[in-house]
Amino acid sequence: MASSGGLLCFRTRNTDRPHLIVCNPVTNSSRTLPDMSQVRYINILGMAADKSTNTYKILVTGASDLNDMNSITEVYDSCTGCWHYHGSSQQDFLQFWCEVQAVWCNGRFYCLTMPTQQGFRLLVHDMLQKKWCDARIDMPSGDLRCPSLLACQGRLLLAGKIVVDSSVKSIRIWELDQRACVWKEVAAMPSAILLKIHLPYFLGIQCHGKSDLICFSRYRGWQSVMYDMSLKTWQWMPENKAYRGRKVLNGVLDSNNLIGMAYEPNLIASV
Repeated sequence: MASSGGLLCFRTRNTDRPHLIVCNPVTNSSRTLPDMSQVRYINILGMAADKSTNTYKILVTGASDLNDMNSITEVYDSCTGCWHYHGSSQQDFLQFWCEVQAVWCNGRFYCLTMPTQQGFRLLVHDMLQKKWCDARIDMPSGDLRCPSLLACQGRLLLAGKIVVDSSVKSIRIWELDQRACVWKEVAAMPSAILLKIHLPYFLGIQCHGKSDLICFSRYRGWQSVMYDMSLKTWQWMPENKAYRGRKVLNGVLDSNNLIGMAYEPNLIASV
């Protein structure tokens, strides 16, 4: 579900209520978090680790019932070992039909809404005010598809596909200028790389970032390409051997989706 400061956060499925597990795969240590007070169905989850204090927080927004329009936010603090209530809201922008990852950047959690006729919207959760709000920042122009939010070196980035007449014309990266409240384009994937990573199958692209590096890969595929923002270079990653030799039927691999995630190993990160 999330990764931060050398820790990974997993959730169980096929249970009456979600259980979250935090682990450090390097030290082979793990902790099952206590049950959330009210949330039973997770819509948004984000994780933020503080290396200076060796602590972390996990934010969850969801509902207590599938038919409940009231979105509840709870935050787990490893310092106290318990969940803290961060308010509730019936705002329509907090209604989701799938789980969405929130990213931590400069003391706030950010996420994107589900697409509507007006497109996507950027949401921000203020930890002090304990509430989600619409940032009211226009998305980049064009038909944006498969957008991903990234937090890299204190910069909030957006990556996604621009579609024209049902055809993917480009994959671009934007940075949020928080003073001007606008997204500014910082890079575009070269057409030769776009053609190779996106064809022959019209599949979703997932994107993850860490430091100055941004990785693009197929949801169902074996190819990944890395963009270095400092060097402004694109480089293909080694082939994923887990997918080598897998059969393709009607453009879809005969296995579950790969879930990519940026991870920074840390020997001292405590669960």
